[in-house]
Amino acid sequence: MVQISNAYRGGAKFNSFTSAREVSPKGVFTVSIAGRWYNVETNYEAFRRDAFSHDSFAAQRQSINLTNIAGEGTVNTDGLWRREQNDWSLGSGQLFLDRPLSVSNRFYKSKGINPWTKWELSLLHDTVQKTGPGGTLVKAIAAGVYVYAVTSTGVFYTSDYSTWQEVKDGTTSITAGKDIATNGTYVWVADGTHNVKVWSVGSTTQQTNLTDAGKAFYAVSWQLDKLFAATGSTVSVATSSSALTPLWTHPSADFRWTSFATCQGAVYMAGSVPSSTSYKNGAVYFSTYNASITSTNMNVPIVALPLTNGEYVTALYGYLNFMFIGSNHGVRMAQPSQNNYLTAGALIPALNEKVTRPVTGFTGSGQYVWFTWNNYDGASSGLGRMNLSSFVDALEPAYASDLMITTSTATSMTLDWCPITNGPLISNTGSGIYTEATTYVTSGFMDSGRITYGIPDDKIAAFIHFNVSKSVGDVYGYLSTNGGDFSLTAMMPPPLMSSDYQITPSPRGEYFNVKLVLEAAPSGSQVTRWTLRSAPAIATETLITQVIDLADIVNVNGIDYSYDPYEEYMYIDSLRRSQQIISYLEGPISADVIITDCRWVPYERRDNFQGGYRGNLIVKMKTINGFTLDPQPTY
Repeated sequence: MVQISNAYRGGAKFNSFTSAREVSPKGVFTVSIAGRWYNVETNYEAFRRDAFSHDSFAAQRQSINLTNIAGEGTVNTDGLWRREQNDWSLGSGQLFLDRPLSVSNRFYKSKGINPWTKWELSLLHDTVQKTGPGGTLVKAIAAGVYVYAVTSTGVFYTSDYSTWQEVKDGTTSITAGKDIATNGTYVWVADGTHNVKVWSVGSTTQQTNLTDAGKAFYAVSWQLDKLFAATGSTVSVATSSSALTPLWTHPSADFRWTSFATCQGAVYMAGSVPSSTSYKNGAVYFSTYNASITSTNMNVPIVALPLTNGEYVTALYGYLNFMFIGSNHGVRMAQPSQNNYLTAGALIPALNEKVTRPVTGFTGSGQYVWFTWNNYDGASSGLGRMNLSSFVDALEPAYASDLMITTSTATSMTLDWCPITNGPLISNTGSGIYTEATTYVTSGFMDSGRITYGIPDDKIAAFIHFNVSKSVGDVYGYLSTNGGDFSLTAMMPPPLMSSDYQITPSPRGEYFNVKLVLEAAPSGSQVTRWTLRSAPAIATETLITQVIDLADIVNVNGIDYSYDPYEEYMYIDSLRRSQQIISYLEGPISADVIITDCRWVPYERRDNFQGGYRGNLIVKMKTINGFTLDPQPTY
C-alpha cells in the first residue's frame, strides 16, 4: 500500500497510487469508495439540498390492487399491517392462517362454536343427559319414533325419555346385550350367545330368535335389506326368520369384525386382528347381492380398502353415496368405484389436531355428517361435524368440533339421529344418553391459527378490533405470541356492535394466534369480523447518495489533485454492474455497500486533446449491514 502523506501536485493520476483501504492525505479527503478517495461536491446546484444525504429504504412497498374490488389490498400498508377474518365456514384444522396455501375462511380449532353460517361466528347449543332406563348403558339407537337402549339391566325403549318400556326374552331380562340393530320394523339384539333376539318396533311382542348353534354373536347390523351378524372371524347373514348362515370366515382365526354399512348397492364390513399391543390387517371389505348363491344371496367379501399400518376400523357409515370410515386415526371419507372399491381422502381431523381415541360412530342429516370425538381436549368428549357442501380438498370436507359432553373418559360413543329431539343421539357407553339442548353453551372459543403476516421477521401487535351483528354477550379477545400462553387483550360487552382496542403492552413475535371467546347471555353474540393490526419490526438498510466531483484537477484546501474523470466513472460503473460488496468510508463511519445507481452529469467541456467533459458523478449506494463508527478516523 502506498501512503500519501503530502500533497500531490500534478503528474500521474492521484488514484493510480492508491489501493483498497489506503490512508487519505491528512485532512483532505473524507470519502472513499472501494478504496479510492474522492472529493464530494456539496454545492452542486441541481442537488443543493439533496446532493449529500443518507436516505433509509422504505420497509414497505406501495400497495397495488389489481382487481376492481376494493379490499385489504387497497389499504395503505405504510401504516399497520392487517390480518382479519369475516368468514369461518371452511372449518378448522388449519395451523397457519396466512401461509401461501392457507385460506382465509378456515381456522385452527374451536370448541362450542358454530362456524357454518357464512359471515358469522356464534355459539353452539349445549347437550343434556336424558333420563335413562337404569343400569350401565351399552348402546342406544333410533327405531322408528322410539329410542332403544341396551343396558346392563335389560333392553328398553321410549318415545319421550320419561317412560321406558322393557322388552324381554319371554319373561327374562336381557342383561348381557352386546349390540342392537333395526330396520324400522324389527329390532335385533345380540347377547353374546348363539341367539339373536327379535322384537317388533314399539312392542314387547317377541319374534322367533335367529339362531346359529355354536356361535356367540356380539355384533348385528341391518344392511341391504338383510341382517348381518358377527362372531369372531365369521360374518353371517339371516337367511330366514329363524336362521343365521355363515357368509365368510376370515383366514385369520384372530380376525374380529367390527362394523357394517351400505353404500351404492354393496355391503361394506370392516375388522382387524387385535393384539395386546396393537392391531394389524385392518381393512374394509365389500360384498354384493348374488341371487345365484342360494345359501346367502351374497358374494364372498373381498378387500375394498386396506388401511395404513397400525390403523384399524371402528365404525362405518354410508351416506349420500359416500362411505365414512372411522378408525383409531380419525375419519376418512371414501368414494366407491363402479366395482365397489374405495378411494379414501385425507384424515379428518387434520394431523395438527389428530384424535387421541378411535372414532366409534357416525350420523347424518342434510348436508352434515357428525362423528364421535372421544376425549376431545382432556376435559370434554363429543362430536365433530363435517359439512358436505364445503370441501378443503377432494374427499376432505370442511369440519369442526361440535356438541360436547363433560367427560374425558369416553372411549366408545355411538351415534344415531334422535326421532324425539330431531338431533344427534349420543350414546356414551357406561355413562348415558345425551341429546342437543335448547340452551346454549356458557362459552365457546375459536383459535385463528398462526398469523405470520407473510414474513419471518418479528411483528409488534398493536390493535385488535371486533364487529358483531348481535350483541347479547361478552366477546373476549386473547393473543398468543410464538405459541405461548394466551393473554387477554380486549373485552367488548353488550350493547357495543364494533370496537377497537389497543394492545398494551404490545407483544413482539414471529407469529400470533388470535382466540375469540364468546359468552352466552343467554345465546351469545354473533361475531362478523375480527382484525389484528401489527407493525413489522424490520430493520432496513440505508441509501447513501454522494455527488463526486470528477474534473481533471480537483482542488481541495488549496491543493490540486489530478484525476481522469472517465476512468473513475468507468471504474465505479463497473462496480455497479458487478454488484459486488465494496467498502465505503465517510469520516468516522464505514460500511459495506453495493452501488445501486450512477448518474453522470457533465458541466464543462474538456480541451480537444483530452476530449469529453468534466462533471459530477452521482453515486447511490445501499448499505449491507449498517454502519461502523470509529470516533478517531485515520486520515
